[in-house]
Amino acid sequence: MSIDLTDALELIHNAMESTEVPRKPQLAYTMKQILHARVELDDATSLEGLKDHVQNVLKKNDIVNVNIISQKELSH
Repeated sequence: MSIDLTDALELIHNAMESTEVPRKPQLAYTMKQILHARVELDDATSLEGLKDHVQNVLKKNDIVNVNIISQKELSH
């Protein structure tokens, strides 16, 4: 299953209950298996990077933990 950035962000914002927020927060992700402190999730390239990271971890492990970080507190 392939998902584009718009669909991915919509799923994340639904999970965060921020679909009604006029200005969506900037998002980033972390995984213990990558060296970067966090990776911005702000364009199609970063989404592809996330997918690649997950696929690489799945080659070695059955479980992948990805933390999605909201850069600002939400205000409704």
